[in-house]
Amino acid sequence: MNKYIQDWLDVIEYMNNDNTYKLAWGRAILENVYTLNHIEENNVITFDAVAHKMVKYYWNQTFFFNLRQGSNIKKKPIIVQQVDLLIDKYKELTGSSIPIWFDKAEEELTKEQDFYKSVLKKCARKLKDDVSWRFMNVNKETKNLYVLNKEYLYISINKEQVLLLKEYGFALSQLLNYKWAQLLEKFNNAPRITSKVKGISDNQIRRNNLTKYKNILLENMNKPIDFYTGEELQPDDISVDHVIPWSFMYSDDIWNLVLTSKSHNSSKSNHIPSKEVIEQLNQRNKELVETINNSKYKEELNIAIAHSYVDQFYLSMKL
Repeated sequence: MNKYIQDWLDVIEYMNNDNTYKLAWGRAILENVYTLNHIEENNVITFDAVAHKMVKYYWNQTFFFNLRQGSNIKKKPIIVQQVDLLIDKYKELTGSSIPIWFDKAEEELTKEQDFYKSVLKKCARKLKDDVSWRFMNVNKETKNLYVLNKEYLYISINKEQVLLLKEYGFALSQLLNYKWAQLLEKFNNAPRITSKVKGISDNQIRRNNLTKYKNILLENMNKPIDFYTGEELQPDDISVDHVIPWSFMYSDDIWNLVLTSKSHNSSKSNHIPSKEVIEQLNQRNKELVETINNSKYKEELNIAIAHSYVDQFYLSMKL
């Protein structure tokens, strides 16, 4: 194994973390290296470029999955606080609380250019103070993964190192994702963390089309009824909703899906449902399993009821 790559492996394997900054920093460096079109003898990656990637990671993990990134419950890491401000700004600009990938939201955010740039600058300064130099320190030794220029806020990686990172970058990024998921499991009780972390730097995670669930739920009703209000739904105003938010479950399960109006589905966003709604969902599932004809979904309902999935995931979401 090449010594430079072994140094990267050692840093990733043995780093000490009380939040996910170092993992995000390493992932962002690799992603920036991947996008280098012209490799020079010395290749500069600015802190702003790294901060931009890290903001994207934290945006997607926060907006979609509400994952906590540090051990201090009462105080979020500074960069995550800045991302929260960006998310609030996006909601203000669009009037929407529906989660959206950072790549799509950025166009809207740049309409407030000064605010957006100030967030990136604050994140870059945090990287200078706490992350850039600490990342290379492991077991009382400094690994020379890059040349650090804290005065002008950039790192430099030579041509040979860039070529090695392009060759081994995928494996290194997978290890970073794995370590990131391991760390997040200490701070969160959410399911499928590994899949959520793996999707943070691209748009591979997408919601499925829920039309089949809509049809199945409609088959078991004399008329379409809003799960939350009990009112009759109009044919052109029927939406399928995840009672326990999709951003927590990251899956579509018949036992967690109900019919509601489109406006209610949009306004609900990622809010935690009330205990009364959870009890109502449990009762709905007991009734649905008796009338549903599809054997696959009947089995899923039976398993969910037998294992109290609704109550289990509701408890995990609240902790």
